[in-house]
Amino acid sequence: RTALVTAMTIALVTVLGMLARDTRRRLRAEANLADALAFRKAMEDSLVTGLRARDKQGRITYVNPAFCEMVGFDAQELLGHSMPAPYWPPEMIDEYGQRQALRLAGNAAPRIGAESVFMRKNGERFPVMISPFPVKNAIDGSTNYGATVKDMTEPKKAEQALREERALLERRVKERTAELHEANDRLQRYIDEYKTIRATATDAVLVRLLSQGTKQDDLTMLDETIKSY
Repeated sequence: RTALVTAMTIALVTVLGMLARDTRRRLRAEANLADALAFRKAMEDSLVTGLRARDKQGRITYVNPAFCEMVGFDAQELLGHSMPAPYWPPEMIDEYGQRQALRLAGNAAPRIGAESVFMRKNGERFPVMISPFPVKNAIDGSTNYGATVKDMTEPKKAEQALREERALLERRVKERTAELHEANDRLQRYIDEYKTIRATATDAVLVRLLSQGTKQDDLTMLDETIKSY
């Protein structure tokens, strides 16, 4: 009987040891998973690029803070929302709906950096750059769809400012070129008139110019300059 009790005690201690070891392993795994999830969430929350995911029925399953700030909606207002999305402009609902239907059916060609227009909660339209990507569900193998969304408002403003600056520069170059052509035409007319006068000038005229202070060297230099034209 004592041997039986001893054996049962040893078995119980062994089981308790195994349970304790298994519990420590599970706690370490849960701690590591919690750290990984916290790190991933911190990374996602720090992104300035919006992230959005849909399930295969088209319902929004994930949005990060950058996306919520971009469109002006809280996550609670977006999660679970099907099509049309609240940030779709009413005039674009048909086009976006057809596009999403093709993508969910797997018939849409991959789009990298496609431009679209979203609408903020206050009704303001703004340009975005969307890069969709498929996400495989590790549990059931289904395909969900994620996308990075970048607000293109400031880049578009910078692009417009650059176009305006380029147009202004081109206009100034044209104006300056026209001024130079006009100045050259005036100079050419002056030269032609001088050549005519110089060709018909009498010795008396030249003597009068010299007597008025015009130097012979100046006249000679002017003649040489005009000959070069």
